[in-house]
Amino acid sequence: MKIASLLPAGAAIPGNIDTITGQPYLGDNLIRPQDPGADRPQLTVGGINFSLNDGSFTNLFYATYPPTPSYYDFHSVAPFPDGVVSPNTETFIGFTAEIVS
Repeated sequence: MKIASLLPAGAAIPGNIDTITGQPYLGDNLIRPQDPGADRPQLTVGGINFSLNDGSFTNLFYATYPPTPSYYDFHSVAPFPDGVVSPNTETFIGFTAEIVS
């Protein structure tokens, strides 16, 4: 699936809502350079928000709340219900980014 557009920093994708507080999860579009010697994630808890060519949306982020912090993909699909309910999904992913010149 191809990326259609990057959402602006401070925006949330449809459906990516904390169902307890009603607050959206806002992306910040920040990526740290890969640093093998450092023990810090490349993405923040806000992560990267973008739309896909099929009309769905994705938020790639670093979750600090699980017992083992890791990267996740919240994928939002029409009709874009709030939270991790079908057809939306939240999946554990591997993530690395590198600078290409």
